[in-house]
Amino acid sequence: MDALGALALGLVLLAMLAARARSCRPTGEAVTFDGAALRILAGAAADGRLRLIATTPARRDPAPAPARPASPEPAAAIFIEVLVDPERRGPIEVRGDHHRGYSIMTVRGRAAGPAIAAALLKIRDITGIVPRVDFAWPERGQTGQLLRFLLLGTGHVAAVTLEVLRRAEPDRDRRPRIHVGP
Repeated sequence: MDALGALALGLVLLAMLAARARSCRPTGEAVTFDGAALRILAGAAADGRLRLIATTPARRDPAPAPARPASPEPAAAIFIEVLVDPERRGPIEVRGDHHRGYSIMTVRGRAAGPAIAAALLKIRDITGIVPRVDFAWPERGQTGQLLRFLLLGTGHVAAVTLEVLRRAEPDRDRRPRIHVGP
């Protein structure tokens, strides 16, 4: 490899490392919650625990669900999904919704991992409860996900979220819990 090739390779590696460092850095962006999201949190936090399940945004069936009797108990878990818009400016927005008996919080931000991390930290600050979020391990492409995370800081959303949380909250007892499973 000649000097020019080595320089080009070095620049590419430097750019990849810089991208990884940027993607895992806490954003410092404000997080806003609409009234529905705040009501969901208040209901779910009533028993002193907050469990969220990360999910991919899905098109929701507009057909009404069969009527369910209202329950005074909080929902077992809140689904959290992220709508990514890399060009987005302004605060990270969290909107609450109920669909077919499930509580869903939709987070709008520039990148999935940092947006979830920022929302979790704000949820902790609002409720005083350290939330737990469950992620599913990707079924396919784990090697590619790992390489994208190691080189670019993107890929596996749970790993990026955990790294952002580690950098944003050094106190393990106050850091939202990340669980990854099948």
